[in-house]
Amino acid sequence: MSAPDFDAIPAAIVADVLRVGGMPHQALSSRILRLPPKGGLWGPAFCARGETELGGPPMQAAKTTRYEMFRRIGQGEILVVASGGYDEAVVFGENVVVSLAAKGCAGIVADGGVRDVDAIRAMTIPVYARFATPVSSAGRWRYVALQEAIAMPGQTAATVMVRPGDFMVADGDGVMVVPAEFAADVAADARRLHAIEEGFRPRLEAGEDPEGVYGSVNKFGHVRRHRS
Repeated sequence: MSAPDFDAIPAAIVADVLRVGGMPHQALSSRILRLPPKGGLWGPAFCARGETELGGPPMQAAKTTRYEMFRRIGQGEILVVASGGYDEAVVFGENVVVSLAAKGCAGIVADGGVRDVDAIRAMTIPVYARFATPVSSAGRWRYVALQEAIAMPGQTAATVMVRPGDFMVADGDGVMVVPAEFAADVAADARRLHAIEEGFRPRLEAGEDPEGVYGSVNKFGHVRRHRS
């Protein structure tokens, strides 16, 4: 089976293929927004999980976990951070993004806050986060686990599970999670659907009746079903 290739495929197309293929609840919450004005991302997930540190004992292992993240993340991987719903301070800032980019990280998706937004927007690495604040997480929030399945907030379901190696696909519309075992098929089906949609556009721009345009092709006929 060929390697998944989601390059230049819109997240909306991936969402349609997943829905028709029996996976309608793979979109992350619309609260997770793109920081830079442009730039999408796609690639396998490198999962990280954190929790609030307030009220708990000091945990030196948290620093070890954070530093281990920089050592372990691979070229082309997407860091996906589950904050546990934390919304008081950030879960990363500019220096974390700089270090991850230097390791070849292809993007960041976080259910949490970020700071140094102006500096991050000037970088090429795409970042998706839930909010921005200048408040540091020092003494407030910590990384506690790497490369285990994590629960991220969903758009059509309460949560979406993300496992290490699942494919993340994101653009200005939002973030989709593609299960790793179906990623190659979903990418191929999405690329074909995208071509069909692109073929519709000149006809619609020329004033053809939309019902006739959409009825001329079974645009989902090729989509493989993976779950019922």
